[in-house]
Amino acid sequence: MKKRSIILYTLSAALFISYVSVMIVGLDTSRATEAFNLYYVTREARHYVTQENLEGNYGADTVFFYNSNGNFLNEGIGWGDLEENATWILGNEASAFIYIDDLSHDYVFTINIQDEIGYANDLIVNGTDIGQLVFENNTASINVPANTLRVGLNRFLIRTNDDVLPINQVNPETEDGRPLNLFVTSFVLSTSDKRV
Repeated sequence: MKKRSIILYTLSAALFISYVSVMIVGLDTSRATEAFNLYYVTREARHYVTQENLEGNYGADTVFFYNSNGNFLNEGIGWGDLEENATWILGNEASAFIYIDDLSHDYVFTINIQDEIGYANDLIVNGTDIGQLVFENNTASINVPANTLRVGLNRFLIRTNDDVLPINQVNPETEDGRPLNLFVTSFVLSTSDKRV
C-alpha cells in the first residue's frame, strides 16, 4: 500500500510540474502571430482574423468598407456596430489595422465619411501623429511617410482631443445617447508614387 501511495504522489507531482511548465511557456507570446496578440493578448482587435487572412486581405491598396456588407474585420477599438451605409466612431478614437509588406515608398491614407459632428480628428500611425484629417466633400487624404510604417500590421488611429458629447446633448430632439464622432463609409491606404 505504501509503495502504491508513493507512485501516485510521484505521478501527481509530475502532472503538476507539467501543468505549471505549460502555463509558464504559455505566458510567452513572442512566438504568437500578430493577429493572435491583437485579439487575445492586447485585446485591441474587435474580431479575430487569422494571420494569413490579415496579410492577404487587409493590406495596402485595399478599400475597407465600413458598412454591413463591408470588409470591416480589421477594426480595433472605438467603432460602433455596423450600419447599412457606414459605421460611427464612438467617442474620441477608433483604430484599424493594415498589413504592409513594402516600405520602398510612401502611402496616402484616404477616408470617406457620410457625416461628421464637427470634431477635429488627427491620424496617428503606430504612435506617430501624421496630421489632421481635413474633410472636403466628405473626403480627407493625408500622406503617410514610409518611415512611420513597419513590415507587418500597422495601427491607424483616428483621434480627437475634443470632448465628444452624446448626440442627444448636441441635438435634444434625438433619443440617441451615443457619443458620435465620424460616420465612416470607407478608407484606403494607397501606394504613393513617392519612393524612399
